[in-house]
Amino acid sequence: GNTIKDTALCGLGQTAPNPVLSTIRHFRHEYEAHIRDKYCPSMVCKRLCPAPCQRNCPAGVDVPSYHALITLGRFDEALEVILQDNPFPGVCGRLCPRACEANCRLGETDDPVAVRSLKRFVADYERGRWKPRKAPAETTRTERIAVIGAGPAGLTAARDLRREGYPVTVFEAASLAGGTLRQSVPEFRLPVDVVDREVQLIRDAGVDIVTDVTVGKDVTIKDLRKKGYQAILIAVGAQKPVAQSLPGVDGAAGCFNAVEFLKDVKAGKRTRLAGDVLVVGCNYAALDAARTALRLGSATCGLVYERDKDQLPFDAAELKAAEEEGVAIYALHRPKEAVRTNSRLTGLKCVRCEALEPDQTGRARITAAGEELVLPAQTLIVAGAQEPDLTVLAGGPDLERTPWNLLVVDSVSLATSEPGVFAAGEVTTGGATVIEAVASGQKAAVTIHRHLRGLEQRDPYRRVRPRRRVEFADTGEAIDNFKRPQQALRPASERAHDFREADITYSEMLAICEAKRCLHCDLD
Repeated sequence: GNTIKDTALCGLGQTAPNPVLSTIRHFRHEYEAHIRDKYCPSMVCKRLCPAPCQRNCPAGVDVPSYHALITLGRFDEALEVILQDNPFPGVCGRLCPRACEANCRLGETDDPVAVRSLKRFVADYERGRWKPRKAPAETTRTERIAVIGAGPAGLTAARDLRREGYPVTVFEAASLAGGTLRQSVPEFRLPVDVVDREVQLIRDAGVDIVTDVTVGKDVTIKDLRKKGYQAILIAVGAQKPVAQSLPGVDGAAGCFNAVEFLKDVKAGKRTRLAGDVLVVGCNYAALDAARTALRLGSATCGLVYERDKDQLPFDAAELKAAEEEGVAIYALHRPKEAVRTNSRLTGLKCVRCEALEPDQTGRARITAAGEELVLPAQTLIVAGAQEPDLTVLAGGPDLERTPWNLLVVDSVSLATSEPGVFAAGEVTTGGATVIEAVASGQKAAVTIHRHLRGLEQRDPYRRVRPRRRVEFADTGEAIDNFKRPQQALRPASERAHDFREADITYSEMLAICEAKRCLHCDLD
C-alpha cells in the first residue's frame, strides 16, 4: 500500500491505499487474528465464525453438529460431540439458563430451537443404554496436578487436563463427588443418578477422585506441594451462607438458610414441614426451597419479593410450574422483620412497595411507600448471598482475597498470588451457573497446561470456531409446519407431592423433529 501510494503518478493511485493503510494502523489486531488465528473477533466473517448458538455458549458446545446428528438418528455420536466440550450434558440439559437459545437465529422469526431440551434428550437416551466408554487417555506427562473440589468447575478442569496426559487427583471433602449438583439441587429438578453417571464418565476418563478428604484439615496445600503436585487448582465453589441480615431471624426457631435447608432435605435429615412457610429471596435456591417445602407437606408456601413479579430472574416455565404446584408469589413486598413470640416465628413483617418508572439504565425502580403488614408463617427460609469456605487455606498459603471473600486471580491465567496455585469457578466469581462453572474449568485446564509447559498465556484463552462436522441433512416436507414442543410436565396435582423428576424428556420422534428446525448456521 505504501509502495503504491509513494510511486503512483495519479491522484487515484496516491489515495486508493489509504483505507487499507488506515485500518492496518488502527485495527492491526483484527488483521492478525484473521491471518494468524483464522478467527474473526467481530463475528462477521461467515467462514471464521461459529453459529450464534455456539458462540453464545460459555463452553462453546458445537450445537449445530449435534443437532444434525440427532436429525440423522445418530444419538451416541451426538452425545460425543457434546462431551467434547461439556462433561455434564444431562445436568446442563436440565439446569442451563439457555444463552444459546437467546441467540438462536431462528428466534428472529419463530420460536428458537429447544437446544437445552435436545441436549437433555441425547444424555437421557444414552443414559438408558449404558455402555463402557473409551479407554482413559494415556499418561504422557510427568507433572502431577491436584484439584480441590469435585464440583462442575473442578471436575471439568480435571477431565480436560487428564486428556492432555497429566495424572490428576481430585480431593473432595464430601463422601460423594458432584458439589452442589449432588448436595442441594432437588431431585425433582436433577435426579441424582444423572449426576452419578456423568461423574462416572469423568472417572472413566482416568481422573482419580478422592472423597472424604478435607483440604485445610486432613491435608494442607503446602502438604500437597511437598507430595509432588506441581500445580494445584482450587475449585471449592461458594456454598457458605453469608450471615443473615433480616432482623429477628437470628436465634428464632423455624428460620433456615435456603441452601442448608435444601442440603438437609437431600441428605434425608428433614422429611416433614408443617404450617405456613415463607421464602425470602430471588435466586434459584429460593424457588427450589419453596417447591421443596410444599413437597414436605407445608400447608402453604409463599415467595416474598420486593420487586414486581416480571422482575424475578427465573425461567418463565419454571416459575409457572412452581405456581401450578401452589407457590404463591408475594411481589412488591419488602421484608422488614421476622415476627416472633417467645422465640418462635409467627410471621414476617413486610412493607408494601410500588413500582416506579425505570431509571435511565432501564432498571426497574420501586418505592416502599405502602402500608406495613404481617404475613403469617411458622417457617421462614432465607435465600441470601453465599461465599466460599476458605478453610481450605488453613496451614497456608495466605492467598489474596477480595472484600467479598473471593480469591483474587489473574484474569488471563487464573493464577492466584501463590505461584503454581490456580483458582476457578465460584470461588473467584461468586454465584454462577453450571455452564459458567464448566467454562471456568475449561479455561483453568488450558492455563494450567500452558503454565506447566512454559507457554504464553493468552486472552481469550481459546477460539471458538465453526467445526462443520456433519453435512446438512435433508429435513423433508413433513417438518415445514412443525412447531417447537412445549416442555412436558407431570400433572401439578401429582408432582407437587413427591420428588420424582417434574419435567419429561422429549420422545425420540419429538427430538428428531425439533432438531430438524435448526437452520445450521455453521454451514456456508
